[in-house]
Amino acid sequence: MLLRTSFAMLFVMVPLLLGAAPRQSSEVTALTHVRVIDGTGRTPLEDATVVIQGNHILAVQSASETIPAGARVLDLHGDTVMPGLINAHGHLALVADGQNSATAYTAENVIAELR
Repeated sequence: MLLRTSFAMLFVMVPLLLGAAPRQSSEVTALTHVRVIDGTGRTPLEDATVVIQGNHILAVQSASETIPAGARVLDLHGDTVMPGLINAHGHLALVADGQNSATAYTAENVIAELR
């Protein structure tokens, strides 16, 4: 079975749900009833809960385990999450005036985007 649109939704929903900008927060959020792929090659953990505080993962546990009191609970039944996934693929300085353009690839634009 395809991993549904869950991967795509992960990239869209988790930043929106947790706040796109890094923050120091004591708020605890629990993503419940998810499949967790940890990137180690181990079998995915089914029906799991990912507990997050601010921008830190506190725990990846079975959904049957206790969720911290007062946590915001998001039941994402059937979705797949990959904690810690980082986009390490990007293209610098290829956009000028809102359009992709090879002519935008200049030293000045590359340096500006890296700052």
